[in-house]
Amino acid sequence: YAASAISGLFCCSIMHAITVPVDVVKTRMQSPSFKYKGLRQGLQTLKKEEGMKGLMRGAWPTVVGYSWYGLTVYPGYEMFKRMFIAMAAGAASTAVACLGVCPAEVTRIRMVSNPSYGSGALAVAGRIIKEEGFFRGLYEGFSFLLTRQVLFGMVKFFVFDTFASTIYSFFPVLGEQAITQLLVSLVAGLVAAGVSSSIVSQPADSVLTRMKDNSSGWQATVVLDIWRNMGPRGFFAGLGSRCVWAGAIIAGQFLLYEVCKNIFQITADDLALFLDVLLPPPLPSPSPFPSSSPSSSS
Repeated sequence: YAASAISGLFCCSIMHAITVPVDVVKTRMQSPSFKYKGLRQGLQTLKKEEGMKGLMRGAWPTVVGYSWYGLTVYPGYEMFKRMFIAMAAGAASTAVACLGVCPAEVTRIRMVSNPSYGSGALAVAGRIIKEEGFFRGLYEGFSFLLTRQVLFGMVKFFVFDTFASTIYSFFPVLGEQAITQLLVSLVAGLVAAGVSSSIVSQPADSVLTRMKDNSSGWQATVVLDIWRNMGPRGFFAGLGSRCVWAGAIIAGQFLLYEVCKNIFQITADDLALFLDVLLPPPLPSPSPFPSSSPSSSS
């Protein structure tokens, strides 16, 4: 499980760092302060107006937050799915991971939606705490983050496992070679898990972004404001960009995760050992020799 945690940290931090520019555009498409019409136009505008600094805005809190996410959610999922079904395992492990992701995500959103708010991640986080308090500033949107991440994690792991298992059931030969296993992980993450998890978690993501952009707002007020100004489509602003982002993230995560598992030689049997640890110790075996007591001889 330690090797699984290291693998999760590696795959999550790498993929989230690579896709920061897409995440920046997605966040700004959800903010009323910016008028990006699409992913391509947003990336071009961002690069022209703010350069590489703008494209990578919020990279540090992203990497820190999702390093914690990978460190906790992957070993948690591996353990929980041997106790529950895959969907419940994804939800349980994601809920634990959100405790560390929330402050980093709040900091990232404020940095991206309001570039003048602070000079760096620590400065932005410090100002949020000073102006709004620690828990209200960094955890006020926790319920929506938890909803977003639990839905995202449940669907991601469930659809990935189901899609991959279906492929292997029709083409068992694909599970015999490491290279074909990696290919299945890539396709399952990109085509199935990425799009599915984005759609179900997008409304909560939109509310969280609006809560923590230029000005903080109460949850119910933000929901009503989105509905009043944009209707149902307001909860799905930036969905196309998020599907691209999530598809790349999930496909890359599972691909790198499988690579790391192969490097560490983690097997299904290894990950099932925790069941043996949780079982009570076995009773002493009866002696192979007969007792010499009178009662037994009679």
